[in-house]
Amino acid sequence: MDSLSQPKILIVDDNRALAENLSEILEDAGYLVHLAASCEAALRSEPFTVALVDVRLPDGDGAKLATQLKERWPQTEVIRLTGFATLESAMAAVRAGAWAYLIKPCSTDDLLLAVRQAVRQVGSQEERRHLARRAQVAEKLAAVGTLAAGLSHEIKNPLNAASLQLTVLERRLRRLPEKNLASLLEPLALVQQEIQRLSSVVEEFLAFARPRDF
Repeated sequence: MDSLSQPKILIVDDNRALAENLSEILEDAGYLVHLAASCEAALRSEPFTVALVDVRLPDGDGAKLATQLKERWPQTEVIRLTGFATLESAMAAVRAGAWAYLIKPCSTDDLLLAVRQAVRQVGSQEERRHLARRAQVAEKLAAVGTLAAGLSHEIKNPLNAASLQLTVLERRLRRLPEKNLASLLEPLALVQQEIQRLSSVVEEFLAFARPRDF
């Protein structure tokens, strides 16, 4: 797995030994890991995929930090870590938007499962955003195609009418004596050519704007 595709995990815990143990487990599983020992350091960190945040930190409340991280990077997920779990604290973590709630020390399997599910959730959210953007682009292209069809219709009708009238005029001119006829027909032919060129431009524009299958 290359560095561009590796999910990035932020571990926010002032227990250095525990943070390094979690980091080793996650790195062996193929994740990129960054450590932060305080709220301040976490807020200065690079964008991440999933954050593991301890509830108690030396310079602030982990619950408040988790909310701040989600506000700053809404496309990420946060897993709360605590060594003092209660039902109330777990419910509060869920209400605050935590993806999971792990009790320290957690097993390797529980850790990897929670992180893997959180990473998958982030990926599915990104895929939904991508599909939504594609749908918006498709709607705009459809609107452009409709506009182009209407525009080409409005332009081609007067062009066709003008070309028809020029054809009628040419036929009438050819009934006149041939003296000076060439000087009359030459500009007429030039106008017909320009009308045909405009018609071709309109057709090319319509073909470009019309939705097509790949």
